[in-house]
Amino acid sequence: MLSIMNKNTRVSMTLKIVRFAPLIFIAVASGCASPDPWSPEFSPPTVLETDRMRLEPLAPKHAELDHAAAQSSREHLQRTLHWGSWPRPDMTVDENRRDLVRHWTEFEERKGYAFTVLRPDRAKCLGCVYLSPDKENRTETNLAYWVIEDELATDLDTHLLTSTLNWIRTKWPIKTIAMSLHKENKRGIRIAEDLGLGRREQSDAEHVTFVWQSQ
Repeated sequence: MLSIMNKNTRVSMTLKIVRFAPLIFIAVASGCASPDPWSPEFSPPTVLETDRMRLEPLAPKHAELDHAAAQSSREHLQRTLHWGSWPRPDMTVDENRRDLVRHWTEFEERKGYAFTVLRPDRAKCLGCVYLSPDKENRTETNLAYWVIEDELATDLDTHLLTSTLNWIRTKWPIKTIAMSLHKENKRGIRIAEDLGLGRREQSDAEHVTFVWQSQ
């Protein structure tokens, strides 16, 4: 066959190889890229289940359960989290639902991921987990969480943080977690230290920031 292949045939084959080679390279390179958890095209994991809890995206349908959980532990949450006046004693279910609409919209737009922490039978809210991009360092993700006061005796907060970090390590393209805790949240600080999270020096005198690496 080589004897009957003319110059034009060889040129035509060469052009085909040159034309397709970049496409193959691009496909391989794209497959190796790590997905951006804040990209509109990203499909985030939506459920984490253990024998003690279930995490799912916080949505308006959770307004009543979420409101009951926050109000049941209002003083505890205000004392440890210091998130302004939240939760206010006069906060209504409708007000809470509007707040959950905001969280759900952020989830849909990949601007933040809020998860409700439910009992396995989904009949009671036990807390929340929040993931958000760091405003100054896009390579870091901020994590915040809370559990109702009644579950502190069962160490649900330790179980929640441990399970969430393991979920992030195995299912999310997130490499670095930063967690800022108020200095009065002594229990949260102890849990972070027990799990081996490193402290970060910062200028804010009221908070301690812990950093966790997925690898």
